[in-house]
Amino acid sequence: MRVDEHNKGALFKVEWIDVNLIRIDPAYQRPLNMTWVRETAKRFDWRLFDPLNLSIRDGCYWAVDGGHRKALAEFVGETHVPCILRQYETQAAEAEAFHDHNVNRRRMEAAARFKGRLLWDEKAIEIRDICLRAGVRLWLTSKNPPAYSTQAVSAVERVYNRGSSLLEDTLSVLCASFNGDPAALNYVWIDGMSMFLERYCDIYKPDILVPKLSGETPASVKRIAGNYYVDGRSSSFSLAYAFLAIYNVRLRTNRLPEERMLPSKHVGPRYDTVIAARRKGIGVPL
Repeated sequence: MRVDEHNKGALFKVEWIDVNLIRIDPAYQRPLNMTWVRETAKRFDWRLFDPLNLSIRDGCYWAVDGGHRKALAEFVGETHVPCILRQYETQAAEAEAFHDHNVNRRRMEAAARFKGRLLWDEKAIEIRDICLRAGVRLWLTSKNPPAYSTQAVSAVERVYNRGSSLLEDTLSVLCASFNGDPAALNYVWIDGMSMFLERYCDIYKPDILVPKLSGETPASVKRIAGNYYVDGRSSSFSLAYAFLAIYNVRLRTNRLPEERMLPSKHVGPRYDTVIAARRKGIGVPL
């Protein structure tokens, strides 16, 4: 039976497909982990080999789920693999199926999940666009991120869930203050800066915060944060306290009140509401 003769939506019995005919779409598939392939090859067993889930699109076989199994079979010298064939209308439908397969079956890295979501999830797309507006690129590979990039996808999404403006301003301040240094764009720093901005959103002044932080380095800020470690509190809390200390140093007026840092939850109004008002000229202007 030719590839394009399969009916849409039909579930077929397992067929053995030539591995050379199976394609991997890098737009939503995770990077190949050859360490896993080599280690698994040492104990290769067909009884433990699940069929690949293939999509039939544009007359080709696309691996929706099973890219690593394909690589494993090739590594041990097998030429054909068992596959379940389904037909998907679009690449985005395949990406969503890839996401659902992996989330429901086994834990995936946040970056790998997010990469696939960019093809079908409006929330993920909005988060990516906010990051780009702030000058930050989501680095969705296992390689070390370059300047103005972050791999802290989970932290980015956590902050977004508390407010899109909070996310954009958090990343913008960190980028402007530390020249996009990836050391200042990991999850601890993103959580810490968002914590600081959330607590002081109605009274802090960016024209004080950014120049003062620019006079520091990620290493010097971490040393300052070490002075504010509190049992039971996160490293992000210590960093937020360090940002407060740096902001207030040598200020006689307009100092930020330390008591706002102490509650486990911020005591000020919701960040996005305050920022929207400030940008309309209500209250203290940005």
